[in-house]
Amino acid sequence: MAIETMNISLPDTLLRYVEERVSEGDYGTTSEFIRELIRKERAERRKEAVAFLEREVLPAIESLERGEGLDPTPEFWDGIRAESRRRQRELQHGTEGT
Repeated sequence: MAIETMNISLPDTLLRYVEERVSEGDYGTTSEFIRELIRKERAERRKEAVAFLEREVLPAIESLERGEGLDPTPEFWDGIRAESRRRQRELQHGTEGT
């Protein structure tokens, strides 16, 4: 995995907070702290996507497997479209699975 450099601008309050977290010894560098935040946010988004699938898609599949009809709500399809658009953006920006 190649490491790229990214420069970010932070207000003084956030910069001090990051420096405090590093000085507390939980992180060796500011880069480690930022990488961990990004990993946590990415994991949370994946968790939300799984929850959506479990809440909306799996019941529909199970209903079909039981031979039942399905009358999905407009909200159901809105959620499917929103998730599809989000995944498409991730693929376009090369962020899926990283």
